Amino acid sequence: MEALRALRPALNSSIIAAASWFHNATASSKRLHYAFHPESGRWEDRPCPIRDMGTAADLAVLQRHLADRRQFDEVIESTVQHYTGLLVQRGEGTSHPFCYLAAGRRGLGEGSSVAHSAMLLLGLAAWEGHPQQTERRRLMAQLAQGIVQQQRKDGSLQASAWGGVYAAPHCTRQLIAIPNLPPFRQIYFEPENHFDSGWQLYGGEAAYALAVAYGQLGDGRLLDAASHALWAYREMYQRDRVDQEELVFFANWQLQAAAAVHRHAAGDPDLRRGLAAYLRELQNDVIESRFFADVAAAPERQATVEVACALEGLVHCLQASLAQAASEQMGSGGAAAAESERHQVYADCALVAVRFLLEAQVKAAPGVPGASVGGFGHTQRAKSGQRVDVTGHVVCAFIKLLEILDQQAEE
Repeated sequence: MEALRALRPALNSSIIAAASWFHNATASSKRLHYAFHPESGRWEDRPCPIRDMGTAADLAVLQRHLADRRQFDEVIESTVQHYTGLLVQRGEGTSHPFCYLAAGRRGLGEGSSVAHSAMLLLGLAAWEGHPQQTERRRLMAQLAQGIVQQQRKDGSLQASAWGGVYAAPHCTRQLIAIPNLPPFRQIYFEPENHFDSGWQLYGGEAAYALAVAYGQLGDGRLLDAASHALWAYREMYQRDRVDQEELVFFANWQLQAAAAVHRHAAGDPDLRRGLAAYLRELQNDVIESRFFADVAAAPERQATVEVACALEGLVHCLQASLAQAASEQMGSGGAAAAESERHQVYADCALVAVRFLLEAQVKAAPGVPGASVGGFGHTQRAKSGQRVDVTGHVVCAFIKLLEILDQQAEE
């Protein structure tokens, strides 16, 4: 960990530079642009609701970390208000009302999925400045219930289309029926797409959002649903259903979700051990795929977003792994030595990713547009296409890493 501790000043400086970049990325409408292109000096605006909502959640995390905890309130509020205005309410008058984002031209402009609900839920959970806290909690509860509404009996989540108990001809597993909830028509479905299109990302995103929502709402059903989903996706992973080209992105959200459930399941040691095993299995597979070794050996060939997501998942895994080791009080035996060695491997991989990202961040220099400073280009060399979501991934990973270093310093 010593090499990472030595980078604390650089991490803090990078976060501050990214915050400045986000201010430049805010349009006059108080909404975020999509990306900046230094070669033309222009901001790009492109509809991408999942990244838009996800970045608003990242900004809430960022401003919580900074001294000025309200500096992004306007852009977060504008984004949250826009998407909450697209919510469809269902199940009013029942014990489990729920909501989801409307699809199509009058809504998102695309299909509605559990990922959309998850990103809005994460934004509401992270934003401290919501003017109506009771309304914030109500929306969180109903968005979470909308995700639970999509859970099948095996724990997996139907990625798109909301209904009561609904199964497509090619989807043999029915959704869990919510008691006293009337059936609703299918909301949106493109015939050429499978209901589970995107599950390798969406499942983990939704499970993570449910675990985060549990942390604020205290509804045990949400934590149960998140852990149930993780076991389903672990089984899919072990059956080689995850595209290896998507491994880093799959692992990022699965690791974040598993770490969040692990954090909240302090009273269930068996669940925590199972989650720790899944975290270890998945993270070790990413490492053994030589992803971090390739970043170290040929950084010029790596995509910034992939390295950022790899680091984001890794630091959540590291934090949970350290907590598990502390709870088991391993002492100084062989098990403790093996765990300490694993943590050092994780730290070494994190160091590779951090160094890559610090190098990839645009610095002030003659001829460099001021609006690009603090952002992250597509690669270390190609500074174009500085997307807001990529900078958000980096910032959240750096903040989590600093949190771990602070915890280690206190012990």
